[in-house]
Amino acid sequence: MLLLKNHKGYNWHSDGKTFFKGFFFLEAKLYAGLDALNFLNQFDDNNLSKELIIKLNGHFSIIRKKHNYIFACVDRTRTFPLFYVQKPDGIIISDNTCDLLPHVGSTGINHFAKSQFLATGYTLGKSTLIEEINQIEPGQYLVCNGKTYNTKFYYNYLPEKQVSLSYPELKISFNKNISELKERLKLILNNKTPVVPLSSGYDSRFIVALLKLSGIENVICVTFGKENNSEIEVSKLVAEKLGYRWVFIQYKSELVSNYIDNKVFKEFYKYSSNHSSMFYMQEYFAVKELFEQKIIPDNSLFLPGHMGDFIAGSHLWGDLSNHINLKKVARKIYNRNFVLVQPDKKNKRAILDYLFNQINTYGTCTYAKTQNWELKERQPKFILNSSNVFSFFGFEYYMPLCDIDFTGFFTNLPYKYLVNRNFYTTILSEEYFSPLGIDFNRKALPNAFTLKLQLVKSTIKQFLPWHIKKLFFHHEDTFNYREITKEMIKDMKSRNFPVNEHVQFENSYIVQWLVSVLEKR
Repeated sequence: MLLLKNHKGYNWHSDGKTFFKGFFFLEAKLYAGLDALNFLNQFDDNNLSKELIIKLNGHFSIIRKKHNYIFACVDRTRTFPLFYVQKPDGIIISDNTCDLLPHVGSTGINHFAKSQFLATGYTLGKSTLIEEINQIEPGQYLVCNGKTYNTKFYYNYLPEKQVSLSYPELKISFNKNISELKERLKLILNNKTPVVPLSSGYDSRFIVALLKLSGIENVICVTFGKENNSEIEVSKLVAEKLGYRWVFIQYKSELVSNYIDNKVFKEFYKYSSNHSSMFYMQEYFAVKELFEQKIIPDNSLFLPGHMGDFIAGSHLWGDLSNHINLKKVARKIYNRNFVLVQPDKKNKRAILDYLFNQINTYGTCTYAKTQNWELKERQPKFILNSSNVFSFFGFEYYMPLCDIDFTGFFTNLPYKYLVNRNFYTTILSEEYFSPLGIDFNRKALPNAFTLKLQLVKSTIKQFLPWHIKKLFFHHEDTFNYREITKEMIKDMKSRNFPVNEHVQFENSYIVQWLVSVLEKR
């Protein structure tokens, strides 16, 4: 059985046999909607699963259903998630976990997944917060024949062969890759208005640089947050230098308050979380304002700069040699990512064992194991999942830095160029920012020693008493998250939910609030 009701942003297209959502590029052509559907129908089930989907470059979900046979897959970044429940007579697949709830034997909470979710903002592997509901993982397909099913990863973010080129040779290869990416940008932007959420960072600035170098002029840059935050000055300078329209959405109290009982918000958090991911409030108020006040046209295509930091190597540290103990790697992954609400000792041990078993199945190269974990877990379920705020309000979106050729270049880049984002930051500044005059505010990046020291400090902090630990917790409240989450804290306390306030990040209150609503039901 298929329950496909999410037509926000991108619609599902179907001929009764094949179901397709999204778009993909293949051999310099763009396929979307019915064109994509007709193209996919040229391939039988075996070729679709074993040969074709690995070549598709884009954001998509595909389902094929014939009698008792079901094939279903999501793209490498799980852009449009699919969930499923196994029943005695077969499998039920949906794009919304709420539609699956009536079909489960009980709506019991998966308590191990809950501990993961509270600590990170997402559930690991195929699990969701509901015991009987699973998800198709990024880069994975599911095949069901009658009453049984199996899953298989068709893609892993692992190097096929590290390139041994000099920096000048790498630069030529990178620029060739970018030339092809610009052509794909032109294809997808046909008669659409590009809207870029522009911060002061490198990734979104790279997106507007690509648009400018592609000759695209009708660009709208959107910056949002509190007045006088660190993002405003640089993003405005970049937009003005490129001649692009710049819009600032100020997160005043009246904009970000009194939302808990709002009908739109209630629909949004269910849509965005799907019992498996934290919903972001960072972009919510800005996109809501853009939509309701009609500040941007209906044909807008959002182009967020997500995943640039990841493929550049920001999540790596300097001692990931091939011979490092994998239990140490699992612990470092834990220390860097499980930082919201700390689980108890029993669940912490279980999570560490789970992480070890995950990375132990990924290839042979230690740093690649770390990369693959990041792509399978944190990036799609936490970072990229935030983009569904655009589709919630009816807009399409495309994440150019998730392009498979672009990410593939960095997959095979020598490790020394990944640590400290060495290659990425240098080539962006030299080849793209400086020639356009937008190389503003280039911050000095920490060296390998500093990164290692930061990791040691974060490990030590875990064992300090709370009254000492909180002295180290200082971060700029760019998006007025303290005021936003204050409403969640108040709501939880009004329902006598035990709020853990010994936390460092405001996201800790968002995950607690979502669990509190789930447990209430």
